[in-house]
Amino acid sequence: MRFAAVLPLFLLISGAVLLVYSLIPRENLAGDLVLENGTYEMVRCQGTMILQVNGSLCVDVRDMELREIARGSSVNELVSFPLLKVRGSRLELTVSNYDAVWRRSYDFSDGGSLIPMERGEWNLSASSDGQITLYGIERYNPARGDLVRSDDSVKVACGSIINETYLILYNPSQESIRVRVLTGHDIDVYSLSISIGLVLAALLVRRYSHAIGSGGGALTGAGLYPNS
Repeated sequence: MRFAAVLPLFLLISGAVLLVYSLIPRENLAGDLVLENGTYEMVRCQGTMILQVNGSLCVDVRDMELREIARGSSVNELVSFPLLKVRGSRLELTVSNYDAVWRRSYDFSDGGSLIPMERGEWNLSASSDGQITLYGIERYNPARGDLVRSDDSVKVACGSIINETYLILYNPSQESIRVRVLTGHDIDVYSLSISIGLVLAALLVRRYSHAIGSGGGALTGAGLYPNS
């Protein structure tokens, strides 16, 4: 009897605690990145995101489509709008167009991405001590996203995601910068659903207990004397 009286209260308190928990905004770490001078990182845009940065950072929101062209420790291809993803500590890059030749070396601590040239016709040659993946950018359109900057962070509300929406992060400074990427969740829908279920269960158990308590005598009598 004591358990039947305590159970609704236990369910109600559990549901209330879980409800408060589900409504508390939280941030989850989605990435801890290092951007060297002149390099990029691409992060898939999802919901609300917070970028904590210890230096100058350029942020853009783009709807992108990439086509893989080649991969390996070295690549040599004709490409119109190149993007290179590097998984190594060093990259040697040469890009030429007719008589113009452009050479550059990059050092990486955790790999990164490069968009060395805009649209054109480029002979691109690159080598690395790690893996290189060369893509051609098929689509690179501005996408909807609200950016709010503070002293050491950028908050991005990505809005509705159409196709492949990315945050394009670029380091324009001469020094490497570190970027912590956090995803924000305003409401935990899963926990909210469970909390509502617990509250409803508490109300049902309490109602059932009252029904048993108020009608118990009549039910007992009917059970003892079924033919009277």
